[in-house]
Amino acid sequence: MQIPSLAIPEIRAGLDSRRFSARELALEALRFAEAENPRTGAYLHFSPERALQAADRVDAALARGQDPGPLAGVPVAV
Repeated sequence: MQIPSLAIPEIRAGLDSRRFSARELALEALRFAEAENPRTGAYLHFSPERALQAADRVDAALARGQDPGPLAGVPVAV
């Protein structure tokens, strides 16, 4: 999975179709951010535990057939 090349609609479609899980997406986003950070210095703090907990909530909602929202599961950096 190439996180930087996925548009938000592609991420939502992948989550909805179960092509990948929110947890897999979060792990890939964390790996990418940590790998690129020495070069970019874009991130001051990583919260992998919180990211994975949020991803697990999205996966659980999808498994129950619920719509967790249009941006649920989409990796975001602030």
